[in-house]
Amino acid sequence: MSENVTTHGGHDGHDSHGGHGHAAPFSEAEMAEFVKSDVGAGAAVVVLMSAIFGIGLVLYTVIAFIVAV
Repeated sequence: MSENVTTHGGHDGHDSHGGHGHAAPFSEAEMAEFVKSDVGAGAAVVVLMSAIFGIGLVLYTVIAFIVAV
């Protein structure tokens, strides 16, 4: 069973540019730099989320201690 998928502007999903290949928009060095910056950003997000969780845990513990006393 074959489906004809219509995409942007009514094209049928096949290469409508006469078979010409597209050049990569970024070089290998640029892609490596993007990956490196993404890893750094991901690490920063994890650190910030952990800090927020830790602060919340401390605040809830202090409030629980005050209410219990």
